[in-house]
Amino acid sequence: MKTLTVTYRKKAFEASLPETWNEMTKEQFLAVVEIWNGGIDKDRFLCLMFSLPKNIVLLMDDFLKFTLLEQTEWMRKLDKPCSRFFVETLPGSHYTSPGMRLQGVTLEQFMLADNYFQRYAIKPENEEYLSVFIAALYHAPMEEEDGMPEKVEFCGRLDKTIRIAIFFNFILVRKWLSLAYPFLFPSEEDSDETEERNRNPKPTDWLAVFDAFLGDDVAFIDRYKQMLALDAFRLMNRRIKNSKLKK
Repeated sequence: MKTLTVTYRKKAFEASLPETWNEMTKEQFLAVVEIWNGGIDKDRFLCLMFSLPKNIVLLMDDFLKFTLLEQTEWMRKLDKPCSRFFVETLPGSHYTSPGMRLQGVTLEQFMLADNYFQRYAIKPENEEYLSVFIAALYHAPMEEEDGMPEKVEFCGRLDKTIRIAIFFNFILVRKWLSLAYPFLFPSEEDSDETEERNRNPKPTDWLAVFDAFLGDDVAFIDRYKQMLALDAFRLMNRRIKNSKLKK
């Protein structure tokens, strides 16, 4: 975390600038999302990112604004990992996000969410994919949980900035997964299938992955589905690694 001091007429304003996604606040992340979508001007962005009064930002010259914006250049790329969710509760609901490092997420929940996340990435014009992805990812307490159709309908009515923020957030979470479990979630640079996927993009076949993980233990299928996702990923990653080492 960087600490910056902006001085105007002998009055100093201190601002904390995150150097990683995990250091960011929800408000700062949403400001970045709006920059990506072109829905916010640079003055408003500087106010939110540096927690500076609007009148002070408006008094800055172009060079100072440019210097501050240079400090945020890394935020314009989605190449750094993040293991947390910024939108912890969907506005107007009791649906909450997974915890840090996908805490509490089951393998079944992740497979459904990731499947629709990838479908939306391939066909962003189909916003129902985005709604199903969010509905699968966010859950209410067990006694208050609604059916999937109701959740999908609710998610479809959320503000677009919130929905896109969750989508971008998941890209960063997948970057973290690719570092933690590189054999199960190979990065685009490391994958031998990258060129083929670019020509013929399609979601990961999680059903095939799950079947391979389940093996002959079909009597325990529900137990496998309800396994914590990270426990399953650790085992899957190890199996793939060992399989590659034997070749």
